[in-house]
Amino acid sequence: IAGPPAPGERYQTRLASPGEYLEIYANGLGSTAEALAPGKAAPLDHLIRTTSRITVVFAGGQRVPAVFSGLTPGSVGLFQINVQVPDGMP
Repeated sequence: IAGPPAPGERYQTRLASPGEYLEIYANGLGSTAEALAPGKAAPLDHLIRTTSRITVVFAGGQRVPAVFSGLTPGSVGLFQINVQVPDGMP
């Protein structure tokens, strides 16, 4: 596993292709199905989902429901959205 890039270097990037999944990280996505004490990390043994449905808007206005939206396992206060890149995306 490579470490972070050296100063002045960049992470290698590439475009996502239709059918691949993206992980999007965010804060403030609202209520979850299970409450955690402030400062407590989300558990690693099960997922805690948001109570509202999350939709991701791609180029051209194409709306795709998230496969998963909830707390990121092992993190404090960080949400994760998993969504599949739809067919037809350039």
